[in-house]
Amino acid sequence: MQVHVPDPDYTSSERARASFRLAFKLALAFVAIIWLIDIANWALGLELGRFGIRPREIAGLPGILFAPLLHGGPFHLAANSVPLLVLGDPARVGLGKHLGGGEGRAADLDDARDRDLSERERVHVSLLA
Repeated sequence: MQVHVPDPDYTSSERARASFRLAFKLALAFVAIIWLIDIANWALGLELGRFGIRPREIAGLPGILFAPLLHGGPFHLAANSVPLLVLGDPARVGLGKHLGGGEGRAADLDDARDRDLSERERVHVSLLA
């Protein structure tokens, strides 16, 4: 099994730090928006649960889009907030080119994936032979 070791020149660069700060800010903003929605729902009695997914109903289809923003209560939301903050950076890696991260990390990951696939193909061929 090949383990990819990050390039220390990249990980200690200002570009990498700026990319991480941007990813963290985006994840934090998303979590803040979800908390604001839940607080508004509670304080104003909006009953936003009606926008959740309702199986076997055409009217429930918009819930597919809105369900990630709705939670069953503050404990459910608190349980989901930490993973959203922690996993915010890996989610942004694929969007690096579109969010100002340039080709950097996304291209590096593509190259690593291609190398990994070629290794697997060689192992696969050698097992068949």
